[in-house]
Amino acid sequence: MGNACFEGLKPRAGLPQPSRLRRVLKWSGLILCGLCLLGYPASYGRLVGVWAAGPSIFPGIGVGQGLLHVAIPTDWRAVKDIWFSWQEVPPPPLYGSWFDCYWGSGALQLACPLWCVFLALAIPTAWLWRRDSKARHPPGHCRNCGYNLTGNVSGICPECETPVEGRREGGEAGRQGGGETAGG
Repeated sequence: MGNACFEGLKPRAGLPQPSRLRRVLKWSGLILCGLCLLGYPASYGRLVGVWAAGPSIFPGIGVGQGLLHVAIPTDWRAVKDIWFSWQEVPPPPLYGSWFDCYWGSGALQLACPLWCVFLALAIPTAWLWRRDSKARHPPGHCRNCGYNLTGNVSGICPECETPVEGRREGGEAGRQGGGETAGG
């Protein structure tokens, strides 16, 4: 027999669970946001990345000076070797760097501040987490706290004191008049 105090804490059976894709997107977004936060201070004064080499191209992806660097080659067939690189570079200016896009070394070179990447990932990730964490309570439960309102006739949730929609003062007791009329 269960304790009535913990009635609202039972698992909410029958509620829709987030899809597998949404769970993967939520956790991937959270991990990538964490990497952006860790990468920003770690990239101060250094360039870390995975790069490829060819005759005259250096495509790859890396983090350096608070920026995400991406180099996309014009001809992937020219890529001959891939390596991990850790280079010391001059620290960025205090005002920080902004977006940069240019052609060089046979590749399209892109640079984007990590805080922009963080925001681009954090906003949809937060939306997905918020969407799945909203209390979707089954019928007969408080919309605010999820407390089981079975048998509640007051019209107010005893847990959070929120007025319960669809119940009048007097609740179900007023509807159980037995069919008697005022005149008879």
